[in-house]
Amino acid sequence: MKWRFDAVVVSDLHLGARNSRVDDFLRFLDVVETERLILAGDIFDHPNLLGLEKKHMRVLSVLRDLSQFAQVIWLRGNHDPSESWFGGLLGIDPKDETVLDVNGKQYLVCQGHSHDKALGMPRPILGVADMIYKVSQQIDPSHRFARQLKRKCKRFTHSIEMVRRWASPRAGLVSSPV
Repeated sequence: MKWRFDAVVVSDLHLGARNSRVDDFLRFLDVVETERLILAGDIFDHPNLLGLEKKHMRVLSVLRDLSQFAQVIWLRGNHDPSESWFGGLLGIDPKDETVLDVNGKQYLVCQGHSHDKALGMPRPILGVADMIYKVSQQIDPSHRFARQLKRKCKRFTHSIEMVRRWASPRAGLVSSPV
């Protein structure tokens, strides 16, 4: 049995990462039918496509097949490769955002990374933070500690509030924030 949706929004697959949930995503795509799939950024873990394995390439193949009969929209994320890669990988031009119409209500869908002030920190600080995050993932296979660290970092840098401030004026386009 397949579940049918007008649109499905997926983000942060991080293909190439050790902890990418590729098998879960492929199983999900097996049971879902949609007219529109929105890939809301960070489809890859590294802009140079490092760490890609056969199973990650399978996801790309399934997405290419899906794009033959459904609209696939790819929104840029801070981990994704440059624009020149997008067309070659899936034949899709990347966007920064899209508006999703659901029963006459409009919702803004975007990755939000361009308004995350933490990403503007000096490279050495970002490098150390990334290293701590990756080590915490290795120490705790459940990734609870890593998720907790990320939430605290977002709170400390006010990243969520910055994205909210940017998106709120655009809410004139949309009925209500998700």
